[in-house]
Amino acid sequence: MAPVKQKNIVLAAVAVGCGLIAAFLTLQMGAKTKTQEVEMVQVPVAAADLSVGTKLKGEELDKFIVMKPMPKDSVPANYVEQMDVLKDKRLTRTIRAGEPFNPQDLTLNGFLNPPPGHSVMSASMSTVEAASGFIGPGAHVDIIASVMMKKSQKWMVFPMFLDMLVLAVNSDATPSSAPGGATLNVGMVSLAVTAEQQLLLQGAISRGATMRMALRHPDKPAVHKVLKAEEIWEILLDRIEDVRDLVAPPILPTMPTVEMVKVKVPTIDLPAGTAITDDLIAKSFKDAEYPLSLVPETAVKELKSYAVNGDYLLKDLPANYFVPKSYLGAKPVEPKMARVGPNDTGSVPKEGEPAELAKPVPPKAVYVDVTIQTAKGVVKYRYQKLANGDHKYVGVVREETDADELKAGESLPEKKPAESGAPKGPITAE
Repeated sequence: MAPVKQKNIVLAAVAVGCGLIAAFLTLQMGAKTKTQEVEMVQVPVAAADLSVGTKLKGEELDKFIVMKPMPKDSVPANYVEQMDVLKDKRLTRTIRAGEPFNPQDLTLNGFLNPPPGHSVMSASMSTVEAASGFIGPGAHVDIIASVMMKKSQKWMVFPMFLDMLVLAVNSDATPSSAPGGATLNVGMVSLAVTAEQQLLLQGAISRGATMRMALRHPDKPAVHKVLKAEEIWEILLDRIEDVRDLVAPPILPTMPTVEMVKVKVPTIDLPAGTAITDDLIAKSFKDAEYPLSLVPETAVKELKSYAVNGDYLLKDLPANYFVPKSYLGAKPVEPKMARVGPNDTGSVPKEGEPAELAKPVPPKAVYVDVTIQTAKGVVKYRYQKLANGDHKYVGVVREETDADELKAGESLPEKKPAESGAPKGPITAE
């Protein structure tokens, strides 16, 4: 009995050991399988809450985006895998912090989905009219309009729309030498408009209204009183001539009328002596319109009468410059040379005496005498001073010859300095 019992104990121990080994292996295999099933991937997510219209500037991507490890099974089916794909894209919806980016929520043209009950409508706006380019997608603006009333010729200024949502801005950067390297040019601004606002905006555009956008303060209420649609139509259709006729008059006063005047200005630079002719006026002048207060009283407003008179330009006239009245007149007389007698050297001819064009009078010769004591006595040598400062040897001055008797250009019998003993080198006056 004892051997059988001992054998059973051994078998039981072996069975327990095998069970423990099997359990351990099962746990290891289960952990390995679980580790293999959870595959992690790096996904670009929003670093903070990003509002609709945010532009993910390439040089500032780290400010908007961070990489986050996420289980592959929990990542959305359609997501952006690389940060470079997000460069310079704009959001068409709000993205929460830690949320991956969907390619369908990105755009390059800045277009936004309009709110319910609104459509997208664009209007031409210059950079100045669009708050110097500071207005972008997602901004809220007030639109101030001004219309010239046809009957009174006065400006009507009024708030046409308040708290309008900007959906897109068509702009481009022009290279510039100024600091910053480029200038932003705004062309078109797209707004979210209701059906009623669509008609009013088109009516204002057709009427030729000038519109300017005012960027609203996000925490401040509107400063203007909203006009009703029928009141705006009263202005656009010229049915009123005074803002006091409106139920809700505009806040801003009417603008003064600027009187304009047309003047002739040259399209090219014209030199003095140019004849004023009909052909010159037609080819080299244009009509330019300026405010009357900027045109000087001396400016010529029409040139036809000057062409009839045969007038000329008395001074050089640059292009696009007002023509002063003092610049026009009769053709100037060209100065003539004085005429003198044929045998005269510079005097005016006598009455009845034949004349000819004046000839230049030669300059009077300048001489320098050098006296030298020789074995034969005192010898005086004469030199002529030339225009370049050099001295030319003339000859020996005889005692019986008076220096004052030498006429201009007259030379004494020339002797070579070597033969006559005349001094060489620099000459000094006696």
